[in-house]
Amino acid sequence: KPFCLKPFWLKSASASTQKPHPCPWLATTRSSLDMAAEEGGGSWDQQLEEWVVTEGYCYAAGLAQMADYQLYAAAPVAGEAGWGFIHKEDHEEQILQDDAVTTKPMTICEATCLKVAVETGRAPEGGFWLGGEKYTVTQYEEKLEVGDHEYTTVFVNKPKKGVHIIKTESQVIACFYDETKEVVGGGFQTSGNCKKAALALGEHLKSQGY
Repeated sequence: KPFCLKPFWLKSASASTQKPHPCPWLATTRSSLDMAAEEGGGSWDQQLEEWVVTEGYCYAAGLAQMADYQLYAAAPVAGEAGWGFIHKEDHEEQILQDDAVTTKPMTICEATCLKVAVETGRAPEGGFWLGGEKYTVTQYEEKLEVGDHEYTTVFVNKPKKGVHIIKTESQVIACFYDETKEVVGGGFQTSGNCKKAALALGEHLKSQGY
């Protein structure tokens, strides 16, 4: 089933008048994007569910555009459960300092986390966060060749969980797995199967020019 690019953009949180927004570059990129939905086809959320989540290899998935790295689609769709898994509005966290003793509060912008990880293979100051959870960036391939296509891939994980992030021409895919969640037909979710699902979606997007 072909994809129909149909972003449903989230409204940006209001910036504080007391301090700069933790993602200052979003304000300049968002205005230049075409945010109108195309006619025909299902929403990106529904198609993410069909292509990635339904088979059970991933418990959640999201899509962002490279223009601003803001997630605009999420699955599972029911009850907007996907958004609860993959995204949290800018949040303050206590970040452990180099002395391994003291902490300091930092505002975390998850779009910045995606941007820095995809473009540099590293976590930004404050660490890599998605869905309000902190992960470690453990693997980065700037140019991974799979079949006729080339991708940038990032793997972030924490005990029993992880996210495979795939960059295509203009899209960023994030697929989440949890080793404690069972797969229909037997077994549990694994990093390997999650990555295969992410790359399969990436291949399709590449073939469509995305």
